[in-house]
Amino acid sequence: MIETTGKVVEKVVGGFAGSPGLLLVAILNVAMIGMCGYALLKIADISAQGRTQIMSVLEACIAGK
Repeated sequence: MIETTGKVVEKVVGGFAGSPGLLLVAILNVAMIGMCGYALLKIADISAQGRTQIMSVLEACIAGK
């Protein structure tokens, strides 16, 4: 298993060495995936805050305040 993984890594590194553009594309893809993950976490956080505010307004309405 380790030997097979080493061969695959060797081929990937060799491919990147032969084509720097491919390395750039791979780096950009990883960066974009990270940015998308960050954006999704921020959206979830904003959604949770909004939900909390809506619930507090509903509780105040139900309590007659």
